[in-house]
Amino acid sequence: MITLTQPRVSFRLLVLASLGLNLFLGAMLASSWWNHRPPPSGPMPDRLVERVAPDLPEADAVRLRAAFSATRARFAALEAESREASAAVRAVALREPLDVGELRARMDAARAVRRRMGDLIEDTVLTLMPELSLPARERLAAGRR
Repeated sequence: MITLTQPRVSFRLLVLASLGLNLFLGAMLASSWWNHRPPPSGPMPDRLVERVAPDLPEADAVRLRAAFSATRARFAALEAESREASAAVRAVALREPLDVGELRARMDAARAVRRRMGDLIEDTVLTLMPELSLPARERLAAGRR
């Protein structure tokens, strides 16, 4: 036999759980809004450096900017190559009839350019690491936050 108090108790628990969930989600939203920095703009090395540099000690941020400044021309060439490779992928993907073999080759070429960009980032950071302080190395090792 069901009494009148059982539905009221379960409804109250449901309302309480909903309120708790809403408060939790609201706190997450507020936290991300207060801690949000707009993404950096500009060419590739600048976007990367300005995402990380504000969290480093000032002397290390200067070293990081200088190291990536030296690679600016190589990044510009790789970005141009990446845009061309992406355009080639789009062109093949939209062509009728679709040639899957050629599409795969174009995608492989675009991936190779992205890989070379990643290699350049890693090489630059590895060259710079011995010059950085321990807190800066810890921040770089932690990755994106």
